[in-house]
Parts: sequence; C-alpha cells; structure tokens
Amino acid sequence: MNFEPLSVARKISYGLFAALILAAILLHMGNVMLAALFSFMILDLTHRALARAAPGLLARGGAVVIFAIIATSLSWLLVYFARLALSRMDVILSSIIPQLDLLTSRYNVDLPFENIQELRQTLLQAIRQNAASLTTTSQILTKGFFQIVIGIFAAILCFLDTRPANYKPNLFDYIRREFNERVALFMGSFERVFGAQALISLINSGLTAIYLIAAGIPYVQFLTLTTFILGMLPLIGNVASNTIIVGTALTISPRLAVLSLAFLIFIHKLEYFLNSHIVGSRTDIPMWQVLLGLLVGEAVLGVAGIMLAPAMIHYIREELQRISARAGRQAA
Repeated sequence: MNFEPLSVARKISYGLFAALILAAILLHMGNVMLAALFSFMILDLTHRALARAAPGLLARGGAVVIFAIIATSLSWLLVYFARLALSRMDVILSSIIPQLDLLTSRYNVDLPFENIQELRQTLLQAIRQNAASLTTTSQILTKGFFQIVIGIFAAILCFLDTRPANYKPNLFDYIRREFNERVALFMGSFERVFGAQALISLINSGLTAIYLIAAGIPYVQFLTLTTFILGMLPLIGNVASNTIIVGTALTISPRLAVLSLAFLIFIHKLEYFLNSHIVGSRTDIPMWQVLLGLLVGEAVLGVAGIMLAPAMIHYIREELQRISARAGRQAA
C-alpha cells in the first residue's frame, strides 16, 4: 500500500525536530528539556482553566503567578524530601538489618549479598550523595541548575508570546509552520502522558497514606512523599517506593510486611484501571514498548529520559497515524 506523499517542508520539519532531540541527548540537556516541558504544561493547563472566567491577558498573568507558586512549592518539597530521606533511611535500614538476619537464619535463606552491613553503608552513601545535590548550595548553584532555570524562563516567554502566527508563502514559513505542528503534537503527548502519570501518582499516594496510618507503619510523611515523587517515574518508580514501604513494614513484623505487599499489589491493580480511564485508549501504549522506551531513555538521558520516554513513544505513534494511506493501490 502506498502512502500520501509528504511535503518538502514537512520532511525538513521532521529532520529539525529529530536534530533538536539529538542535540538534547548529546549535550546532556534532558533535565532542561523536562523542566521546560513541565513548566509549559502547568502554564498551559492553568491558563485554560482561568480563561473560562477571566479575559485573555488577565488569565495569562494569573497562570504565571500560579506557576510561580507551584514551582516554589515543588522546589521546597524536593529539598524537604531529600533532607527527610537522609534522616529516615538511616533509621529504616538500621532497623531492617536485624529483621533480615533473623529471617535468613530462621528459614535458612541465602541472600544475594554477603555482608548486610556493607549493603547498608553503600545504600546510605548513595542516598547522601544524591540528597546533597539538592540540599547543598555549592551543588545547587551549578551550570546544570542555571540551564534548567533558563529552560523554565524560555517556557514562560513562549507562553506569554500571544502574537498570532503570520505564515507567508515562502519555504521558511512553510517549514516554520510544520515544525510548530511537530512541537505542538509532542507537547500534547507530553501533557496527556505526564499529566495522567502525575494524577495517578497523587491518587496512589493518597490511598497509600491512608493505609500507612491505618496499619500503624511509621514515617507516614516520608513514605507518602516517596510514593508520590517516585511514582512520577513510570514502572520502576512504583517498584522502588514499594520496596521502601515493605522494608519499613518489615521493621515492625514480617506479617505486616506481607500485608503491606498485598495492599500495594491491590493498589497497582487499581492503578492500571485508573490508567486506562484517565489516559484513555488513544494513549494506550503496550507494556513492552514502555519498557523498551525506559531502557533507551535511561541510557541516553538518565532519569529525565525515563520520564520522557512514554511521551516520545506516544508522539511517534501520533505522527505515524497522521500519514494517510492511499486505498486501492498496491506498493510496487
């Protein structure tokens, strides 16, 4: 089957968009890209909500103010979470060690590591190193931090630019229009996938907090924040947060750890149901595609690549679906 021919401008726009993504990979600017996309998403969604009750300029100004409040709150939350992780994980790991020793001796189980204390020290060192990058001024005021700030301001300036697009009949403007369509389509994919992931993570965190309080598991505040923040990472975030919660429950009793694991399995079954309804069938990405995307995303852009991979997969599918086939003709 043949497909409708693509215009020269559209082909060039595909190349330019691919070059933009490649530049982000080669220059290690995944965090900048993620910050800019996330900032524009909040601004755009807030503006759409305010535009129903306020004039255009007032709605945009209000969206910027609300974004500033959200950005400040999220920054404080990340720093607070990092400091909380430093204090809580040390206590949790210290409490887990005796329980693991007891269980391995009772059931004659060999652990995949020889020295539990060395494992504890390795985990704590990794936590301290990563948390220090969020809590130490010398680590914050780096080139990467200022690049992220520039990315956020670029998103704000793009949002505030309300001039109507004036496309003239020349190659440059044809390419500009097609490239803007590529960006708009990718932004739509990012809003659908990332926005749904944030909403599901919020619901998951709320249900987890209720369980933690009801079961009497300590460090409710820390574990709830862990569930929400790690829940923003597709698939692997849930595994990491579940491990921490079950480990914390193990410090009380093995029975509570098993009960917590059963509850978390139930929550994630519910999460799949929510995902199908919140994201919708149009963004229904097969699990194997997500896993492959996460592997590639982590390899090229680290954590930012993990968060961007599902949106990129959805965007590629949307682009391919926009190319129509010519009915009634067979390929040569």
